[in-house]
Amino acid sequence: MSLPESARKAMAYADPQFAASFNTFGTPARLEHSGAIVLLTHASPEGTLDAVGPYPLLSCPRPELLVTDLDQLRDLGAVTFTAVLDPLGPPAVPDARLEVLRAFKTHFITSPPAHDRPSKHHRREVRIARSRVSVIIEDGDQADVDAWMSLWSGLVDRHHLVGLRAGSRETFAAQFSLPGATVMWAFVLDELVAAQIVLMTERAAYAHLAVTTLRGRDSRAMYALDAALLEMAKAQRRTIHWGGGAGSSGAEDGLTEYKRGWANAKREAQLLGAILDPVEYARLVGSDAPSPSGWFPAYQDPRRRASTRRR
Repeated sequence: MSLPESARKAMAYADPQFAASFNTFGTPARLEHSGAIVLLTHASPEGTLDAVGPYPLLSCPRPELLVTDLDQLRDLGAVTFTAVLDPLGPPAVPDARLEVLRAFKTHFITSPPAHDRPSKHHRREVRIARSRVSVIIEDGDQADVDAWMSLWSGLVDRHHLVGLRAGSRETFAAQFSLPGATVMWAFVLDELVAAQIVLMTERAAYAHLAVTTLRGRDSRAMYALDAALLEMAKAQRRTIHWGGGAGSSGAEDGLTEYKRGWANAKREAQLLGAILDPVEYARLVGSDAPSPSGWFPAYQDPRRRASTRRR
């Protein structure tokens, strides 16, 4: 499948429309010096704000200037700033104005010019998948958002996703219309069993989000989709960003092993965090010093929220 001309100008996570796709969850704000676009979201029931990167990654042309933009975010009323940087872009540099700058999790990459074959295990699973699953690839602006939502809403319910991670129909409609967006569908006979959104740039293909049903898992549908993505990227000489494992710890899990099986390289994503209003932060969390290895900001820790709800 050759990409349309529009895909050669695609920006994926750097596209302003990507950040704007989350406008039901926050207000996009372009940062003057670094060029990044973040979201201002509600930090507490009292109406205080946090500045966060779009989910799952913040694309930032000049991350060394993010600290210069902290004053802008402070003026906009944000209590904290938090983001995970796109590992295919330039890294941030240590700065005393960042309370948090650490490796977040390992992300897996397949890079040209020689796209190595996937692991022996994955090649075996692909053979099984291709005997059971058919794959259709569409440009995002031609794809059926409601068909995607029929699968995605089940995943949201199973994993209790909320906010940016859950998205909305409006979120995905906007992301489907991004230049270079591609939607991959997997079918067993006439039943839709899995789907994947891929966001393209001139040099990269980001495996953005994927979802499968129980029948899709039994049929190895994701192996069929990702084998098709690997072939497409190899023909186009694009790097594939497969993403990282589940959760926020970067610990080994099944998803990590799955993505490692496709990759020939890996990179560490960076988590950045800054306290912009120490007084308000202390009020919300009870301390003005974040743990270097804990959840940041601390008052957004799901375990803390669950404990508060039980009281």
